[in-house]
Amino acid sequence: MIVVGGTYQETCRDPYFLAMLGSGLRAAACLALVEPAVQLHSAVEHASFEVARATAAGLSLNGPVWSERSTAVGFHYETPLSSPRLFGRESRLIEPIDVAADTVLAFGMVEGPAGVQAQSLIVDPQHDIGLDALKAFDPKRLALLASGPEIVSLGGGLSVEASAAALLDMLPADVVIAKLGALGALVVTRDGSEGVGPRPTARTWPIGSGDAFSAGFAWAWGSQGAAAVEAARVGSAAAAAWCSTQTLPLPQQAFTQYPSALRRRPRVYLAGPFFDVAQRWLVDLAARSLTQLGAEVFSPFHEVGIGGTDVAALDLAGLAHCDSVLALLDGLDAGTVFEVGWATCAEMPVVAFCQRCDEADLTMVGGSGTVVYDDLSSAVYAAVWAGSE
Repeated sequence: MIVVGGTYQETCRDPYFLAMLGSGLRAAACLALVEPAVQLHSAVEHASFEVARATAAGLSLNGPVWSERSTAVGFHYETPLSSPRLFGRESRLIEPIDVAADTVLAFGMVEGPAGVQAQSLIVDPQHDIGLDALKAFDPKRLALLASGPEIVSLGGGLSVEASAAALLDMLPADVVIAKLGALGALVVTRDGSEGVGPRPTARTWPIGSGDAFSAGFAWAWGSQGAAAVEAARVGSAAAAAWCSTQTLPLPQQAFTQYPSALRRRPRVYLAGPFFDVAQRWLVDLAARSLTQLGAEVFSPFHEVGIGGTDVAALDLAGLAHCDSVLALLDGLDAGTVFEVGWATCAEMPVVAFCQRCDEADLTMVGGSGTVVYDDLSSAVYAAVWAGSE
C-alpha cells in the first residue's frame, strides 16, 4: 500500500503543538504497525530532507520516497478548532511524484498533484482540488472521502447525501464518504447510504483527525477487502485513537474499537460572557466550531444580543429548547453561572471550558455534574456528544 500526501510543518498556539507531519506523513504513520509495508511518497524542500527522514524513521516508516519541492509548507493554528494559516502556498514540485500500486491513498497536496495508478484508489482531495483533477484518475475501484461541505461543493447538491450520490456518477466512484465532524460519517454507495458514528474520546485533538480516518478506511477497504461501511467504522476508530492520544504509530487494537451509530444533530446552548473583544472572539470561535462539528447552536450573543430587561426571558426560552450546554466559565460571569445552574436543575448535560478558574470556585459546578475542560477542543466536542446521545 502506498500513501501519497503532504509533509508539512504544523504549529498550534493553544494548546502548544509543533511537529512535522501533514496529511501524508500522518496517515502513513497511522498504518505503520498494521501495514508494515506501507510506503510514503511525499515532498520536502532540500533544506529539510534530513529532518523529514529522521521524523519518518521515528514513526516506524520504512523507505519513504521524497521528491523535492521549491519551498517549505506549513500550517499555523491559533487553536485546534481555528482555520489554519497556510505558509508556502506558492510551493511547487521540482521532482514529480508518480506511483503505482494495488492500493493507493492519495491526499491533495499544496505543491501540486501526483500521478497515480492503482487498482483501489482512495482520494482525500483537500486543498481545493476540483472534479477535473479527480476525473484524471482511472482506477478499477475509487473511493472519495471529504468533509460534508467539500462534498456539497464538489457534488453541487442541496444536501450532503444528494451531492455524494451525484459524485458517484460524475467520477464515477464506488463509494463517497462525507465526514460529518463530531456526528460521524455518511457512507454513500449505489445501494444506498448508511451512517457511521464517532467514538467519543475523553480528550480530543482534532487536527489531523480526517487524515487518520482516511488512513483507517483505506487500509480496511483497499488492503483488507472490507465493505465500505465496515471500512468507515475502522476509519472512525483510527480517528478516535489519534484524537485521544496524538501518538503515532497507532496500535493495532485501535483499528478494532468500533464506534456506535451516526449521531443525531443536537442543539447546543452556548453560555458565556461577551462584554469585550476577547470574550466575543471566543464566543464566535465556539459557535462556529459547534456548527462545523454538526450541531445547531443557540448563542445569546448571536440570537438575542445585549438587549435590555427582556434578555433573561429570551435567553432562558432558548435554553429550554436545547439538548446540552457549552459554558465558557473563565471570569465566572454571573449570567453564565446562572445558566449552568438552570440547566443542571433541568437535568440537561453541561460541559464547561475554563482555563483561569480556581478549583475551589468550581466546587458546585463540578460537584453537580458539569464536566470541566481546560482545552477548548475537548469541551466543544464533548458538548456536541452530550447533546447528541
